[in-house]
Amino acid sequence: MAPSKRIAVDDITPNNLGTFKKLHQVIFPVPYSDQFFKESLAIGELAKLAYFNDISVGALRLTHDKSTPTILYISTLGVLPPYRSLSIGTAMLTHTMTQAKELGCEVVEAHVSTENEMGVEWWKKRGFEVVEVLEGYYEKKEDGDRDAWLVRRRVE
Repeated sequence: MAPSKRIAVDDITPNNLGTFKKLHQVIFPVPYSDQFFKESLAIGELAKLAYFNDISVGALRLTHDKSTPTILYISTLGVLPPYRSLSIGTAMLTHTMTQAKELGCEVVEAHVSTENEMGVEWWKKRGFEVVEVLEGYYEKKEDGDRDAWLVRRRVE
């Protein structure tokens, strides 16, 4: 019998905030401010760590801005490369869609680097569509293309 895999999506706490920060540094091509991480402690269900067999392997950060209450924005959703294709990202997306429903959102949006062909295909396979290309979106990105696709999915 094959060993079982256990995937969990759990809260950010003062004890694991350093891990959340390190995952962002390793996974994403742009730097995030200390304020971004500090705020992650205070937003409850909108910031999560993903675990595979009790190992932190993914990070999720959502934004629900009162000025656009019908949109839940995925600031970050990423998994360490060796743990991709194990449904960890899908578990974080499921959490996201649940939050979108609970908040009364109509759509979920995210930005994906135009260099990330595999990433945009991942989103498309999960019901997102490319809405537009935003030139120079990643201003703080040091290397490569700074453009991004805006992807969007309706909340059902």
